[in-house]
Amino acid sequence: MYCEWFSTPEPDYGKLVSELYGSEVGGALYRSYIEQLSSRELWGHRLDWSGVGIYNQGAITAHAVVQTTKDKPLVYIGFVECVDDTAVAAFLMKTIQDELRSQHPHRAVYIPVNLSIWHNYRFKVRGTDWLPFESPTKLYYAGLFSGFLPTKELYSSYRLKIPRFLVGAIARTRIRPAAHPQYKLRNLSPDNHLRDMRIIYDLSVQVFESDHSMPSFEEFQAIYQDVARSADPRYILFAEEDGETVGFIIAVKRAKKVYVKTLAVLPSHQGRGVGRLLYDTLCAGALDDGCDTLYGLTMRNDRLITRLVPPGAKKVAEYVLYKDG
Repeated sequence: MYCEWFSTPEPDYGKLVSELYGSEVGGALYRSYIEQLSSRELWGHRLDWSGVGIYNQGAITAHAVVQTTKDKPLVYIGFVECVDDTAVAAFLMKTIQDELRSQHPHRAVYIPVNLSIWHNYRFKVRGTDWLPFESPTKLYYAGLFSGFLPTKELYSSYRLKIPRFLVGAIARTRIRPAAHPQYKLRNLSPDNHLRDMRIIYDLSVQVFESDHSMPSFEEFQAIYQDVARSADPRYILFAEEDGETVGFIIAVKRAKKVYVKTLAVLPSHQGRGVGRLLYDTLCAGALDDGCDTLYGLTMRNDRLITRLVPPGAKKVAEYVLYKDG
C-alpha cells in the first residue's frame, strides 16, 4: 500500500464510492464531493483542505479530506471512504496523523465530517435505511476507525406513530397556540425564504453555539437553500414572541411520513414549552394531511431534545462521531 496527497478533487474518489455504493449512489456522492471542494469562495476564509488516497497496486482503497480550520485549532476529517479492511483503515489514519503531528500539532481532531459540520458528521453504527439528510455510509466504518480517536459522541434517530390525541389538543388547526398565547406561530414564507433562512441561521448560531468552527451564512445558504425552496412551508414553523423569533422546527413530509430535521429554542426560552408547542403543532398538522409516522433525525443522545421522544418510539439508527478532544 502507498499514499498520495492532492490539493484538487481526486477523480479516484468517484471510483471508490461507485465500488462501495453502486453507480447511482456513488455518482451522487461524487458530484457532491466535487461541488463542495470546488466552492472555495464560500469556505476558503475558514478552511484549508488537502486530500489523501490510499492505493494498493494502483487501485484506490481509501480516501479522506483533511480540513484544518483557520478560526479555531481544529481538524475535520471528512469524505472518508474505505474498503472493509482494518489494515487499510489503519494506514489511512497513520498517514493523516503523521501529517498532523508534523504540520498541525495540538489541534482537536474530528472524524468523519461530511459536507459540513452542520450537515452530517457521524459514522452510522446501526440502521439499514438511508434517512433524509443522511449521507450514505458503511456500517463497518465505525468499527474500522474506533481505535484511532479516544472520545465519541453518540446520536440516534427514532420512529414513532404520531399521537392522535394531538388532534383534539390543538383542534386540528396548524397555527393555534392556545396553550401559550404569548407565542405566535407562523410558517416559512415561500416568497421570502432568504429572510427566513437568515433567521434560522442566526438562531442556530445562538442555540448550537459550540467550540466548532462556524460556517458563514453563505455556506449555510449553499447547503440548505434547495431544501428550503423545495420543502412544504407548512412543515417549517417559527415561534415568535413580541416579533422576535425564539424557536423553530424544520421537517420534511414524504408520502405519509414526516421527518423532523431540526428543533431549536433560544436558551432564554427553553423550559417554557416552546419546543413542545412547535412539535405538537407540527404533529397535529401532519395528522390533518393523513400522515401516521414521524421520524426524529440524528438527535445527539445528551441533548434536551431527546426529552420529546415519547415512550414507545423505536430507535431505527445510531451514529458515532469520533474525536480526540
